[in-house]
Amino acid sequence: MLVRLLPEQAAAQWDDIKLAVEGSLPPIVGGASDRMSNILTGILTDEITVWVSVEVDNELNNKITGILLTTIIMDGPSKTKSLLLYCLYTYKNTLKESWESGLNTIKKYAETLKCDRIVAYSDVESIVKFAKHAGADTRYTFISFPLK
Repeated sequence: MLVRLLPEQAAAQWDDIKLAVEGSLPPIVGGASDRMSNILTGILTDEITVWVSVEVDNELNNKITGILLTTIIMDGPSKTKSLLLYCLYTYKNTLKESWESGLNTIKKYAETLKCDRIVAYSDVESIVKFAKHAGADTRYTFISFPLK
């Protein structure tokens, strides 16, 4: 199950979220020294949404299995609005049902925001494989020319 955190809840858990973000930054992020402060500011201003993946174990305890950050991106020339899965971090092997449930939640969220698509970057083979199986177009490669 994917649970959306309010900005105040995310701020209260920032130390844990920060570790997850640092472990899963997308390739579009550079090495700016204030990048984590900027990400926290984005969370506090609701530019970035924090989600927590929760699974119930055999003893009916809730276990956090992952953290997801999303944000809206807009392609100016085409006016295409996309929900970017900005960071995705998992703590352990997550059940396939959790991935499917989470994707359904994110799809509904993107629809409420009137997004045209959901996009993401990943070099994790299992995530790319799941995305392809779930109907995503995975044939493109991110190319980046660093200038610094």
